[in-house]
Amino acid sequence: MVVIKLANYRDFCPFTKTPIRHNNIICLFNEKQYEAFIKTIKELLNRLPDDLINLIIEKTRYKKYIGRFGHHSYTHWTLPYTNYVRKKALNISDSDTSDSDTSDSDTSDNDLSNYI
Repeated sequence: MVVIKLANYRDFCPFTKTPIRHNNIICLFNEKQYEAFIKTIKELLNRLPDDLINLIIEKTRYKKYIGRFGHHSYTHWTLPYTNYVRKKALNISDSDTSDSDTSDSDTSDNDLSNYI
């Protein structure tokens, strides 16, 4: 299960060491997110030896952040989010080629309905 919410308090993201401000979108980094992170890294670096890939994953120290909230773009590694990003990218490229003046640029980045 993916837990995405608006931040209620100021804190620091353990992944980026940047502030999490009130109403920033944050996501719980759980075991499934960690597994999806490993799978994604292994797919991206598939030309490297497995030992080197595992060392890179270990050096990120993401495993110690399981159970903590962080900025959604650094903690949300599961498939539904990936599909959302792909759809959003396609919509952006479609809107760039259209003559229409209507765009989603007026929608807030903090709209949780886009991430569910």
